[in-house]
Amino acid sequence: MSELPPERPTNPTEQRLSLLLEELRREAGGDDRAFVGSLMRHVRVQSLLRELLSAVGGLTLAVREALALLLASRSGENR
Repeated sequence: MSELPPERPTNPTEQRLSLLLEELRREAGGDDRAFVGSLMRHVRVQSLLRELLSAVGGLTLAVREALALLLASRSGENR
C-alpha cells in the first residue's frame, strides 16, 4: 500500500501529536487495522464529548448571565 508523504506539523502541538502517533504505530506493528479502528473510535468519542461539554458550558453560562440580569433588575426595583 502506497502512503502519501506526511505533511510537516506546523506547531509544537501537532509535532508532539505526530511523535506520539508514530510511537503508537511502531508499537502496533505496522498495518494493524483493528488498532486503527480502535484509535479512530476513541477519537470520535472524545470529539463528541468535547462538543457536548462545550454545549453544556455555553448553556451554563447563558443561565448564569440570565440569573445575574434577573437579580440585578430585581435589586433595582427594591430601591
